[in-house]
Amino acid sequence: MVTEGVLKIIASIAVLLTSVPIGLFLSWLCSDELKNDRRYFYALSSLLLISAVFVQLFYKNGAVILSISYMVVVLFIMILKSEKK
Repeated sequence: MVTEGVLKIIASIAVLLTSVPIGLFLSWLCSDELKNDRRYFYALSSLLLISAVFVQLFYKNGAVILSISYMVVVLFIMILKSEKK
């Protein structure tokens, strides 16, 4: 029998996996902005990573960390896709 903790982990992984196609779609949609303003995307992803660590250390709120992680993965995919062009 699967416990509740394992189901939460599986659901979190499933949600994070959906960020890959979203990142690819957004990089296709925002290709002009990615070329010109790549440094802002780097800054935003760094700020989000720092905030995720802060939330984990002090609040331990799983939903907030999952949301921040989703945004970080989307931004990371967008940055990687923009560098290939």
